[in-house]
Amino acid sequence: MIKFDIRFTSRPIRTLWCQAALMFACKEAVESGVEPAGVDKKTASYLQYLLGQRFWSCRQGEKLLLPGEDRLKAPKLLIKGLGSLEDLDQRSVSEEVREAAKALCGLGVNDLAVRMPPLWGRGAYASLLKDTCLTIVGALSEGEGPSDQAPRIIFCLDAVFLEEAQEAASEVKEALEDCPVIVEEALPKSSEAFL
Repeated sequence: MIKFDIRFTSRPIRTLWCQAALMFACKEAVESGVEPAGVDKKTASYLQYLLGQRFWSCRQGEKLLLPGEDRLKAPKLLIKGLGSLEDLDQRSVSEEVREAAKALCGLGVNDLAVRMPPLWGRGAYASLLKDTCLTIVGALSEGEGPSDQAPRIIFCLDAVFLEEAQEAASEVKEALEDCPVIVEEALPKSSEAFL
């Protein structure tokens, strides 16, 4: 099996150097401006504009690939619509995660930052992070990516969820015995300006 480098961090997704950023979003969260978290205001406003113009509806299964430009360190930003929160269940989320990971693998990506919002609240977040991680690992393991470097997956989450990240990391490490799984401690707000 491929050895993955898996990390959980509270750093915003826009600050991470990687081949691509992958974000999952529910329609209600984008409409209200809660998501996408971790991107700059221009990108968030642009997504709300696309939603308002009905160019992109954030429907389940819908993908939107944007250039990172100067706003993100990653050259590609893939946003995967999850549809309405009330229509989601674990199986449908896993399918959306698998589809997004395969799409990135098809683009030759094996170094990515991932933002999965806490869809069902704090109590279910560790399980959601673990399932998302293992689904991405499975999808990337099936693909033909560059083999000279271990694939890296960095999960970006709010600092208030570091306890859930620790729990998810422990379960992922147990499932993927030989892969390093790291949870970065929260960064002071003043250091974000230098990233």
